[in-house]
Amino acid sequence: MISWNEWTDGRIAKMLRAAWLPLLMGCVGLLPFYTRDTFIGDVGDARLNMYVLEHGYRAMHHHHSASFWDAPFFYPQKNVIAYSDHHLGNLPLYAVFRGLKLKREAAFQYWTLATLALTYLSGYLALRNLGAGHLAAALAAYVFAFGLPVHGQAGHPQLLPRYLLPWVFVCASRLAALGKTRDFAWVVALMLGQVYLGIYCGVLTAVPLAGYLLATFLLGERRVFLRHMTGSGGAMAARAAILLLAAVALLPIAIPYRDAARELGMRSWKEIATMLPRLNSWLYPLPESIAWSWMRDTGLFGFRNLPFPGEHQVFAGLTMLLSLLAWPFLRLPPRRLTLLANRAWWSLVFCFVLTLSVWDWTLWSLLFPLPGIGAVRAVARIALFMLFPMSMVLAATLDALIAWARGQFPDSLEGKAQAAGAGCLLALFVFVDNGVTGVIKTSFHTANLGVVRIKTVLKAIKPGRNYVFWVCQRDTEEPFYKVSLDAMLAAQDLGVATVNGYSGWSPPGYNLMPFPKEENPPYPFCQLKEWLDLKGVGEPTKLIVIDNNGQVAWNKPGRKECPLGQPIVFTAGHCEEYLGKGFSKMEKEGVWTNRQWAEVSFKMPEMPDRDFCLTLGINTLPLAKGKQNTLRLRVNGSEIGSRTVTDAEALVWTLKVPREAASRKNGIFEIEIGSDLVLPVRECLPQSKDPRSVGLFLKTLSVE
Repeated sequence: MISWNEWTDGRIAKMLRAAWLPLLMGCVGLLPFYTRDTFIGDVGDARLNMYVLEHGYRAMHHHHSASFWDAPFFYPQKNVIAYSDHHLGNLPLYAVFRGLKLKREAAFQYWTLATLALTYLSGYLALRNLGAGHLAAALAAYVFAFGLPVHGQAGHPQLLPRYLLPWVFVCASRLAALGKTRDFAWVVALMLGQVYLGIYCGVLTAVPLAGYLLATFLLGERRVFLRHMTGSGGAMAARAAILLLAAVALLPIAIPYRDAARELGMRSWKEIATMLPRLNSWLYPLPESIAWSWMRDTGLFGFRNLPFPGEHQVFAGLTMLLSLLAWPFLRLPPRRLTLLANRAWWSLVFCFVLTLSVWDWTLWSLLFPLPGIGAVRAVARIALFMLFPMSMVLAATLDALIAWARGQFPDSLEGKAQAAGAGCLLALFVFVDNGVTGVIKTSFHTANLGVVRIKTVLKAIKPGRNYVFWVCQRDTEEPFYKVSLDAMLAAQDLGVATVNGYSGWSPPGYNLMPFPKEENPPYPFCQLKEWLDLKGVGEPTKLIVIDNNGQVAWNKPGRKECPLGQPIVFTAGHCEEYLGKGFSKMEKEGVWTNRQWAEVSFKMPEMPDRDFCLTLGINTLPLAKGKQNTLRLRVNGSEIGSRTVTDAEALVWTLKVPREAASRKNGIFEIEIGSDLVLPVRECLPQSKDPRSVGLFLKTLSVE
């Protein structure tokens, strides 16, 4: 009879013997990614992902009233989270670190490290489940979690959560072998989880999985495979219910992305084609690669001809390349892992052929119109999701190599020591093969320099609550996305909205990018007014505009005075003074509006003692055949006249204004111009119509 202590001591010892190797390799893999007070990535995409994670965490705790999808950047645009990856599935892990009172940047760094650790552990356990030995599973999982392609995409943290991916293949293998509804449910749930981790994770997992299932179908008993996949009788009904539940669970994500796709349209094929992998992409190493960076400088592989070279760095190391090339010629024992690795190899062939671009021709163009596929811009990133089927092939190859090597050493203490030494050399080769000299990182201090500068300016103004701000960026050496993200993170800290924004897309009509240094202030102001007018909102009463150097006044105290009889000419040099509400930027016809009512406000230096005349120079644009338009004029809230136009006109319109209209506001004139045919911009943009085609232009204005 074995005592409890003997049983636990033996069990724990066995677990420790099994765990020390994968734990050691996992720690070695994480070392390049960790330094104190830094996070992985640059001040661009990494901080965008950080913003989204923090936004989701605050939404979980009801720190703001807006919908999760309506994050307060690109003000007043809605549904902006759907312009990029949403990170909904990553929020629980991120929330753990925020719950430990870590600040945003530190929580983001530990989320990244935890994600990498989970990916490695998941890969190791899945490979063990598929039949790999300890050393082979640990080395293959190391390449899966920390290989060269992973380092190449470290600046895109949305691609790092791949810890569900290995179990998709494990459960798919069980489903194909046993046909149990439980395994079917697991495959569906795991794929749903991938979509909740991120759109890229979902789409780029589906492709190698489809190849794996296709290989299983073609290489095995096809009727058995189909029966196991679909079920029969009650099992078929249960699987239909599972798919229906998954579709319902997908709606909270699918609807916002569908709305964004309708608004933004599809990505252009020209843009996607540049990021499809070429033949030489699979040999293109990182510049930080310890062993293979020298290959970049050779002219043998045509690396210099690769467009967007940073997206084509998908070389997975010599260990992986040799195992994949040698696989068709190996004669391995008929083990379960060998059978599954063979399917994985054909899955890789499927992905390779499907995504390969040769002389600008690719099969991927056939999938481009499908929902979700067209949203994937950088298709070469599929290499990260091909790494697990690659690891299955590598683990099977290494297992065979290790078994052969053990047979070469005698069964003695000396032979075991020699075998252990050979294993260490093999591990060292894998480490060097996938080793890098460094990982791109950003210090917390650097990431927050611009954020602190913006917050300092805003706090000095003390604008009160519920204000909106815009950082008007002049051209500097700083990339535009850095300043935009500075503004977004500052707005997040202060709990307010910002007109600035950066994401995978920009809203239609958004034109608030860096302005040339020599531009005078009116031009950026006009662009801001154009954007606000385009979205159908007036200027917020608490809109703060700052530039790279500090505050820029938006609403000047008082109004520009206009002596009697002096015409106001709307030119680029004066539009800031008289632009008013509802008008947009200057063009050759004047300052234009597409609002129902637009207003110009100014002050007379002396009150008229009689009725006076108001003269306007207005240009109207062509109308549709048979249409006519009615222009209306208000002064201090009272409508004083109207005029019908039937086509494009350059008219001078003179109206008599009662003295009482001016006396209401002590010499201040608020002149509003209305147009019956002005349509909301949202009715024009989806058809890419110029909103000015339903607007009018104000050229001059004078009071006599």
